[in-house]
Amino acid sequence: MGSIRQFGEADRGVSPVIGVVLMIAITVVISAAAGTLVLQIVGDQTAEMGDEGVDAEFSVAFNGDSVEVTHTGGDAVPAEELLIDGDVRRSQRWGEYGDVSPGDSVTVDAVGANRTIVVVHSGPYGDEEVLLRAEE
Repeated sequence: MGSIRQFGEADRGVSPVIGVVLMIAITVVISAAAGTLVLQIVGDQTAEMGDEGVDAEFSVAFNGDSVEVTHTGGDAVPAEELLIDGDVRRSQRWGEYGDVSPGDSVTVDAVGANRTIVVVHSGPYGDEEVLLRAEE
């Protein structure tokens, strides 16, 4: 009658199950840590880009074959980020250097009737925002 087993003698199948559970738990913990790190890095980069637009106001004065665009208020904007477009002979940047502050103006050639002028802000990350659309 040697077929009676004592309690605890049949433990040999438990060890592989515990190993698999521990490996799954370690994988989950490492994945969570890596995911948190990646989300934090992406969040920091997004915060650097900024979500706020430019707070600047412009006005347009139609004068014969030209149009004068004036910065009338708000934030100063880097000149190389402002584009004058629409019914003009040639789209042009406001300038290459410096900031455009309230009171600054630029004159562009624009011929014809029913002209439309658009002032566009091109941000450093390629995003564009129309700051003014004026029609004659």
